[in-house]
Amino acid sequence: MAIKKNKKSVAQKVVKKEKPVKVAGRGKQADVGMNSPNGEYIAAVGRRRTATARVRLYPKAGDFVVNGLAAGQYFGNIQNAATVYNLPFVTSDTLGKFAVTVKVTGGGK
Repeated sequence: MAIKKNKKSVAQKVVKKEKPVKVAGRGKQADVGMNSPNGEYIAAVGRRRTATARVRLYPKAGDFVVNGLAAGQYFGNIQNAATVYNLPFVTSDTLGKFAVTVKVTGGGK
């Protein structure tokens, strides 16, 4: 199931199956950040000026990871950051039901 909009659309809802990353020649799963979830996810991309954020939302309990660090550690010096990035989950009564990974480039924290 995929919903795609025209080329100028910023966000897309895509459900994909992801295979575990393998380390060459060893047959073990690679250590990618904190408890990187595998399986189905919903992906979205957000852009503003020179900043890009790629978000994957996994439908199982897990960590909130930003650029390979826990969100609390990544935003450690920003006051009330946890309240802001958890607000959509609190509003929709889904706090703790999803694992989130975010890769951000450009624009600062």
